[in-house]
Amino acid sequence: MTNLAGEVNASVDGPTLVRRQLGRRLRTLRESAGKTTSDVSVVASRSKLWRIEEGRTAVRVGDARELARLYGADEATVDAIGLLAQGTRTKGWWEDYRSLVPDWFGLYIGLESSCNVLSHYHPELIHGLLQTPDYARAVVAIDGPRNEEVIEGRLRMRMNRVRGALERSDLEIRVVLGAGALSLVIGSCDIMAAQVEHLRRLNTRRNVDIRVLPWRVGAHFGLHGHFTLMDFHDPDDPPVVYEESIAGARYLEQTAQVDEYRRAFTLLSEQSVPIEEYTVNHTPHDTTSPWIKAAASASAGQCVELRRRDGAVDVRDSKDPEGPVLHFTRQEFAAWLDGAKRGEFDHLA
Repeated sequence: MTNLAGEVNASVDGPTLVRRQLGRRLRTLRESAGKTTSDVSVVASRSKLWRIEEGRTAVRVGDARELARLYGADEATVDAIGLLAQGTRTKGWWEDYRSLVPDWFGLYIGLESSCNVLSHYHPELIHGLLQTPDYARAVVAIDGPRNEEVIEGRLRMRMNRVRGALERSDLEIRVVLGAGALSLVIGSCDIMAAQVEHLRRLNTRRNVDIRVLPWRVGAHFGLHGHFTLMDFHDPDDPPVVYEESIAGARYLEQTAQVDEYRRAFTLLSEQSVPIEEYTVNHTPHDTTSPWIKAAASASAGQCVELRRRDGAVDVRDSKDPEGPVLHFTRQEFAAWLDGAKRGEFDHLA
């Protein structure tokens, strides 16, 4: 994980985020093995074990590995526990799925599966829990050529995440998407059309709220970057902000930091509209309506094509059908056309 200790907690005891993950895992192993706190006194006293399992202290790698072996864990689990223990004292750690996902993503998976409210903003990418399999495959392929077995493994892991999350009645998912997330073509127009319809269906669920930030909003708090805020029922589990980049991720839990991100998400939510309302006038990937060349298009010059849909008009260059598409409501298109007729855009030619 990238600079986890510095971003999460500056105390010498190590990041509480990793400590509580290690504590949960060790407690689960102990209880599964039927061991009491007295049974492990040879490795740790009752008070020490309590501090470890509650995530209240840094843990020596040797102690963590010895406890895991005492609980009958296999060597792969022992190794994972040891690396988590290292993360309570140092900047680096390694999670499960090490052959399928980046090192820093393992902790996020654990947090996502245990949080009770997930609040997410992204200007261009649909959150993994809301992706269709075809959209997810296109996203996985962004990282470049790789073994098909690895791609399938990552897709299985993602779909398992999706099923696990959507089956939870205690998980509230709140997402604000930038308009670009619905306009950017990932995979194909057909994949995007199916993805948008999937989002609309998901938004009918009681515990899912998907909103879109229209272009007309202008400058907004989301310009600072995408993020995920996770809240937990347990008062001993502080809320966490997750920020992902090409090089790694940051996990923030200081109260002032979390409060600032919570305020940003609240503002973005207030400026956004439900996805159903947005897609009434903006359906950028409708592939059912035909494209028609505009009467004013020149045969040798720029060829403008129009596609009319209920409540909207799309405009593109017919010589570049895979290029950018302008999306207008009928009112916006009428205003744009009137301005063009009056020469308001001539200086841009």
